[in-house]
Parts: sequence; C-alpha cells; structure tokens
Amino acid sequence: MLSILNRKDYITRAEAAVVISKVLGFDKKVTQPITQTGYLDDESIPVWAKDAAWILKNEKIMVGTEDNNFLPQQRLTKGTAANIVYNLINFLRDTLAQRYLDMSLFSSD
Repeated sequence: MLSILNRKDYITRAEAAVVISKVLGFDKKVTQPITQTGYLDDESIPVWAKDAAWILKNEKIMVGTEDNNFLPQQRLTKGTAANIVYNLINFLRDTLAQRYLDMSLFSSD
C-alpha cells in the first residue's frame, strides 16, 4: 500500500491554520484582510495565513503559545494536532450549536 505522505513530510502551523480555516468556511467570514493578528510574532506570519491565524485564535480552535506567539513556520506536532482536534470538537459541539440556536426560528430576535 502506498503512503500518501512520506515520513519526512510535514505541515507548518501556518499551513494547518489555512487548511482548517478553509474547511470550516472561515475564509468567507473575513471581509477585510487581516493585517494584525495579535500575536507577538505577527511579522513572521505569512500574509496568506494571517486571516486564518486570527480567526482560529478568536474562535479558540488554534491558539498560540503561552507567551502569545503563533510560530507559523514550526512543524505541526502530533500533540498540537490533537489539541486542535479537541478544540475543534468543542467549537462544533458548543459554540457552533449555540450560534445556530441563536439564529433559529426559536430565537427572540
């Protein structure tokens, strides 16, 4: 059986952020390009990943380090990937579900 990825292949945190953001449709949520993400290493985040880094931080799906760095060129580790999946499950279960209820016919607005 052929492996899709070679063991030496990897994805960076910036690349992962863009993929996750696009899968969730967040790329359509940002109406103006983000120029400042709020991370201390903002200048090292590629322009093409700033929107994704910003929105995933705000949605608490993919957050930076304890000292508020994103580390865009760092390889995505198994631990970080597991944390992102955990945060994503919580987002889908709690946050997204509540937003849907708030928009539903049962909403008081």
